[in-house]
Amino acid sequence: MPISAPAKTPVHALLFDLGGVIVETSVDTMLRNLQAYSKFSLAQIRAAFTADAPYQQFERGEITTAQYYDHLAQTLHLNASHAQIEAGWNGILRGEIGETVQRLQALRARFGAKVPLYAFSNTNSAHQLAWPVTCPHVNTLFDQIFTSHALGLRKPEPAAYHKVVQHIGLPAASILFFDDLQPNVDAARAAGLQAVRVHGPADVALTLQQAGFLA
Repeated sequence: MPISAPAKTPVHALLFDLGGVIVETSVDTMLRNLQAYSKFSLAQIRAAFTADAPYQQFERGEITTAQYYDHLAQTLHLNASHAQIEAGWNGILRGEIGETVQRLQALRARFGAKVPLYAFSNTNSAHQLAWPVTCPHVNTLFDQIFTSHALGLRKPEPAAYHKVVQHIGLPAASILFFDDLQPNVDAARAAGLQAVRVHGPADVALTLQQAGFLA
């Protein structure tokens, strides 16, 4: 839930998860896309797809896109080319959460570089290459985007937060982090960041207001 009391340490930077906070995602859409190439039913596809070891390796940049697509083809019994798998895989990206994007654009217009905006996402190289099409403001909204596949670390791994804080170059306690998953929020707090769980745009707006960034 949004922060309920003034922060003990002033916030000097804002850090946002992408999926579920800035970008609307749909795993079900992605699985429906891939099911068109499978002998599995949609229910079987849903049961077979998990954030398994290869999935996490792909998000850490430890295996190539081709290797992960081969894994998907085997796991989901897909008879499809890599290009077809990629088109289905990228269907998870449904567009921007416009209300939140507009708020951050307004915040940027008001404060400029005084309040740096960063993103920190568990994602893979295929999705990062695809999001400029479905999410055209993401790459221009933030001063820097930290991705798990580039860092070699995923949330909620403690080292991932420490690495991001190191790159930002500010005390962890002065960074306010937004994420839609409670384990990621808990890990951020354990790493010393201020953090809030986001259920929707209203949580972002209220937290920014409480932190003094919105009237």
